[in-house]
Amino acid sequence: MTQAKLLSAALGVEITDLDLRQPLSADQQAELRRLLDEYQVMVFRNQQISVEDQIRVLGIFGKVSDETADGSRHTFVSNVLPNGLFGDLALIFHSDFAFVDYQPPVISLYGIDVGEAAGPTSFANCTRACAQLPAALREKLEGKTVVQVARFAGGNAAAESDNRSRKLGLKALPPDSNYRTSKHPVLKPHPRTGVPLLFVSEKHTSHIEGFERGESDRLVKELLARLYAADNTYTHHWRKGDLVIWDNVATQHARPALSGGDAAQRRTLRRVLVSDKTARELLGDVAYGSADG
Repeated sequence: MTQAKLLSAALGVEITDLDLRQPLSADQQAELRRLLDEYQVMVFRNQQISVEDQIRVLGIFGKVSDETADGSRHTFVSNVLPNGLFGDLALIFHSDFAFVDYQPPVISLYGIDVGEAAGPTSFANCTRACAQLPAALREKLEGKTVVQVARFAGGNAAAESDNRSRKLGLKALPPDSNYRTSKHPVLKPHPRTGVPLLFVSEKHTSHIEGFERGESDRLVKELLARLYAADNTYTHHWRKGDLVIWDNVATQHARPALSGGDAAQRRTLRRVLVSDKTARELLGDVAYGSADG
């Protein structure tokens, strides 16, 4: 059995006995899939892995995406590299691609270059928050639909000024809109496990259909408070050699603003994700990484 250490009461487990440069047995692979379903976030410290190793490990969980359709099957989230995604931008809580119909199920980041003051990544457990809803509130949300919105125009500056998409209050989008929108159940069944999860977010939720605007805003505020409560989150402080793998549907993630001008805050993470679709297939002709993610 794989040796695992809990990282918080809410979610997260550290795997302490695997060298991911080595092939994993069928039993080890099955155990990692089970642990991801149970704990949503897995951390592997002190790994010296290549991009090929990372791709091989992510293949345990499904089809590895050729995210940018250039054959590399990886990107970089970096405030140092010129081709790094998201730069110094603060990212409030969200699931990647929540504003389209399909969400890549599993995402990973590997710490290539991490300064001693590099910003952390926080995770919130959407399934746990859903399970702990009071019965009356849960009944109120049954069958209701949430509208998710994201902006894709103007680059990071525009995204930063428009970071809280739920404030838009958009009931409909004009044909030439720079926004992407999707609709999902508020209590969304996990596509793999069937476990219900709370599918609203600080970054992308505009409103819940079926309520007056004021009531929708009140409900969203209450749900976000439950999602991001200290006892429903885990914050990962990065080190070089960390590999973090998470369930992109069962959790949300966030990070503070970074400062690329401060060497201690440099942070370059290699990203590999599991997805049946490329970013271009998900976003159309929008330039990937230009604004939201």
